[in-house]
Amino acid sequence: MIALLLILIPLLTGLISFFTKNEKAVRAWALFASLITLAVSIIGLTLLKDEKYLTFHAEWMSSIGSSFSIRLDGMGQLLCLLTALAYPLVLVATWNTSYRNSNNFFGLMLLAQAGLMGVFLAIDALLFYFFWELALIPMYFLCSQWGGERRIQVTFKFFIYTFIGSVLMLVGILYVYSHTPTRSFDITSFYSSRLSDPQQSFVFWLFFAAFAVKMPIFPFHTWQPDTYEQSPTATTMILSGVMVKMGVFGMLRWMMPVIPIAFYRWGDTTSLLAIVGMIYASLIALVQARSLWRTAHVAGAMSLEALMGTPVAFDPRIQDVRGQLGQAASAALLRELLADSEIRESHRTNDPRVQDAYALRCMPQVHGPVLDAIDFAAGVIGRELNAATDNPLVFENGELLSGGNFHGQSVAMVLDFLAIALTNLATISERRIDRLVHPDLNQGLPPFLTRDAGVNSGFMMAQVTAASLASECKVLSHPASVDTIPTDGNKEDVVPMAMSAAWKLRRVVRNVRYVLAIELMCAAQGLDCRAPLKPGRGAARGHAAVRGLVASLGRDRVLSPDIERLAAAIADDGWVSSMMVS
Repeated sequence: MIALLLILIPLLTGLISFFTKNEKAVRAWALFASLITLAVSIIGLTLLKDEKYLTFHAEWMSSIGSSFSIRLDGMGQLLCLLTALAYPLVLVATWNTSYRNSNNFFGLMLLAQAGLMGVFLAIDALLFYFFWELALIPMYFLCSQWGGERRIQVTFKFFIYTFIGSVLMLVGILYVYSHTPTRSFDITSFYSSRLSDPQQSFVFWLFFAAFAVKMPIFPFHTWQPDTYEQSPTATTMILSGVMVKMGVFGMLRWMMPVIPIAFYRWGDTTSLLAIVGMIYASLIALVQARSLWRTAHVAGAMSLEALMGTPVAFDPRIQDVRGQLGQAASAALLRELLADSEIRESHRTNDPRVQDAYALRCMPQVHGPVLDAIDFAAGVIGRELNAATDNPLVFENGELLSGGNFHGQSVAMVLDFLAIALTNLATISERRIDRLVHPDLNQGLPPFLTRDAGVNSGFMMAQVTAASLASECKVLSHPASVDTIPTDGNKEDVVPMAMSAAWKLRRVVRNVRYVLAIELMCAAQGLDCRAPLKPGRGAARGHAAVRGLVASLGRDRVLSPDIERLAAAIADDGWVSSMMVS
């Protein structure tokens, strides 16, 4: 009964949510339902351990050997608890987020939870497939209806990947079913199937392609970054926190016991795909990190001009006596961006300030080490790209040696290092944004960069958004490479968690891009207020590039489209290069 309740509660409450039109009521209803589901999951894990409470069986398409059979056991029990725990946390974390047609949003979220529970509980292959689809279909609508500006093209890509994966899985399920001794979809019948080696290999690739779509394995994962980025926050949290577990669970429950020979035979190949995916993600992150580093200097130079700061701290003599290469390169770039500034000349004399705050004065000391980290990571990843990571390795004399070159610890560590480094760009950028909007710190600029503060909020919530993103980066900067989970009968007892590091870095890169977009927007507004005085050449180019995409803020307007537009431009290295001093 416990197993059945874990599906019925979110399923029925989700259906009721569709008819609850009041936003506050449906939000509270969804939270209440998720808490009840969590309580049932905890009871099933701790109190009612008798199998009669954890198993449910009913007739369902018995003519073809399929039944409604579910069981709360093993890894499925823990994943059900994870799903039940994630939902109330997600709903509370996004409590103040408003959704149009909120009844549909929360209804679909709860239906997806019912599907996830079914995936982790089903012990009938056809029922497993049914719940797999029930989990995916609501996510498609959640992304397409409540996602970002690019949601349509992103959800189309999501649909194509998941549809192909689902078709391949169904073909695999039906093929195994046709080779079961009792013509049954029951899990024990699947475990008893008699498949030859070639047949197992055929089924392996059908199942692997389907499950790998839900896992970060190259090249089946490429829908994920865009979908995560464009989906509403609550949906992204479920996709990344729970739904990615579906693929791993499917492999362990429906692949390894059914096709053990093929699973063993193709294990090295799938490991190689994971390594390729890790390096692929690393290279993308490296390119984007360099672009972010240059953008941070343009944004910083524009902010310094808007705040009437001084470039004295960027004097080459200061950098030379320290001897840090990244710091010197950062200061040189800032000097170029700030050259020929009329704003600087307007307060060169009779300025009562002795020096600027760290967020302005110490840009080379903060931005510089980020460049050092990028260069170090480029060296490690470049060598890895040209490395032989097979196992075993065959040498010229024909000798075959088994080793561990496939181990991704070196890449995992530099990915964590990059996440930490880029988080510092977000942190210092957010502090500059705060100075731009703070009436006590912005050197006479309008409060929150709006002429009618109080009536208009200006960029107040933009700064709050930047602060939130910077804080999330700090959490994501916790290194994945210090963790390890033993696998493969404890032979793989120290694993690098490199792909986890890559995915965290991807999220950090995205967040930093948004923070810098907000700074560019605020700094451009500040420079508008300093007119007719002109900033330095590079800062002026940055200002013109921003104004080419985003208009100056008069009265309050929704800023998210402006932020999205600038963030997309930052991702375009050509746009960033156009702001550099020629």
